[in-house]
Amino acid sequence: MGVAASQAVNILSYPILSRVFTPEQFGAFSIFFFGMQILGASLSARFEQGIMLCTTQRRARSVLLLAQATALIASLALVIAAIALQTTLDEISGVDLGLFWALLPVSGFFVSCQTSLTYMAIRLGAYRNVSVAKVVKSFSAFVIQIILAYFVLGGIGALIYGETLGAVLSILPLLRCSNKSLYRTAFRKGSRRQYLFRLAGVYRDQPIWNLPHVLMSQIVRWLTAIMIARMYTTSEAGAYFMMFRVVMMPSTLVSRSLSQIFFRSAAEEQRDTGRFERSIVLIGLPVLTLGAVMALVLNVYGPTLFTFALGPSWIVAGEMAAVFAPYVVLQMTLATIAPSYLLGKKQKVMLVVALFQSAVFLGGFLLGRQLGDDIFWAIRTSVWLSVPYMLCMLIWYYRMAIEKREGCKDDSIG
Repeated sequence: MGVAASQAVNILSYPILSRVFTPEQFGAFSIFFFGMQILGASLSARFEQGIMLCTTQRRARSVLLLAQATALIASLALVIAAIALQTTLDEISGVDLGLFWALLPVSGFFVSCQTSLTYMAIRLGAYRNVSVAKVVKSFSAFVIQIILAYFVLGGIGALIYGETLGAVLSILPLLRCSNKSLYRTAFRKGSRRQYLFRLAGVYRDQPIWNLPHVLMSQIVRWLTAIMIARMYTTSEAGAYFMMFRVVMMPSTLVSRSLSQIFFRSAAEEQRDTGRFERSIVLIGLPVLTLGAVMALVLNVYGPTLFTFALGPSWIVAGEMAAVFAPYVVLQMTLATIAPSYLLGKKQKVMLVVALFQSAVFLGGFLLGRQLGDDIFWAIRTSVWLSVPYMLCMLIWYYRMAIEKREGCKDDSIG
C-alpha cells in the first residue's frame, strides 16, 4: 500500500516538476541526487543488513545502533571534506554546486537512517510505518520543492533542499521501531561501547564485502550522469535523470520494498528448510513479469508518454527510456532478490560479480560513445552488453536458492 501511494505521489509530481524546472537544472541536480544515493547506501557500512540475521530483538536493536553511529561519524567527516574540496568537486563533476557539496553527506545520513530503521520495522512486522515513511518522503520532497521554487528560491537550490528535507521527514514514522533507552545509554556506558565494537567484528563481512559491492552499483549511476554532463550536455544529463526518476526510481522503490520482505521470508525459510527456493519464486517471478510489461510499454510508447506527461522538452528522456527498457526488467528483478547472495554466503564472490557488472555498463557506455555521435549509441551499447550478464546473475541467484545449507544460525560474540 505504501509503495503504491508513494508511486502515485511521484507520478503526479513529475508533470509539475518537469514544467517548473528545466532539463539543465535537473542535469545539475542529478549529480547531487545520485551522490546522495551513494552515501545513503554506504555511510552505515551496510551493518544494517545484519538486522535481519540476528536471532534476538536485543541484538537486532544493537546492530541498528551500530549502523546509525557509523553513518553519523562518516557523514561528519565527509561534511568537513566537502567544504574543503568543493572547488575540486565542481571541476570533476562539471557542474557548479559549491557549498551544496557539504549538504550531500547530511542528506545521505538521513537516507541511511531511513534504510536502517526500515530494516528494523520490517523485522518487527511494522509494515504500516514503512508505508507511511515512503509516502512522507515522496510527498514532502515534492511540496517543499514547489514552495521553494515559487516563493523562496528557484533552480537547483529548491530541488536539493526539497530532497534533503523529504529524507529528514521520512524517518519520523519509523522512529517508533527504535529503542530510546538504547540511544540514551549507547555511549555513556563503557560496556555498551565495547559490545558495539565486538558486534562490528561479528558482522565485519558487511563493510568488507557488501560495502564495496553496493558502492560500485551506486557509483555507476553517478559516473554515468557525470559522463553525460561532460561528454554531451547538462540538458541531456537532465533528460537521463528524468528518465531514471520516471522509470528506474519507481522500479527501484518497488524492488527495495519487496527485497526487504524477500529477505525476511527467505531467511526464515532457510532457517527452517536450509533452502529459500519458495521465496525466490513467489517474489521474484511476479517482479520479473511486471518488469517485462513495463519494458514492453516503454519500448513502444516511451517517447509519446514522456512528451504527453512531462512536456515537449522531455521527448529525449522518453527516447532514452525506450532504449533502457531491457535493462529495467532485469535490474528490477535482481534488486528484489539481491539478498540471495547474503543467504548463500557469497559476499566475496558477489563483490567480483558486481565489479564486473559495473565495468560492463561503463565500458559499454564508453564504447558506444566511440561507435556513434549521439548519446543513444552510448546508452544502447551499455544496455545490450549488460543484459546477457544480468541474465547469468539471475540464474546464479536461483542456484543459491535451491542449494541446501545447514546450520544457518546467528553468529555469537565470544
